[in-house]
Amino acid sequence: MYLSYLRRIFPDLLKLYGMYSQQISEAVKSKGGEQHMVKPMKTFRKDTLNLIQVYIERANEFTIFNNEFLPTLKSLVDDF
Repeated sequence: MYLSYLRRIFPDLLKLYGMYSQQISEAVKSKGGEQHMVKPMKTFRKDTLNLIQVYIERANEFTIFNNEFLPTLKSLVDDF
């Protein structure tokens, strides 16, 4: 059940996660501008990771997760 939902939202979550990560980095570098938006963006990133963690904790079979989601997550983490 969780897998079908995760498949549906995963690409959008990763796009937003990457976009917010970039905006947070730019805001921190500029020390101005969109500082008021940094906390909500960080909250979204944390919630995204928590959602993936919940799936992993409840999953019985990791083959699909490892094949479909893990490579993309790994590339996202490798960028940092």
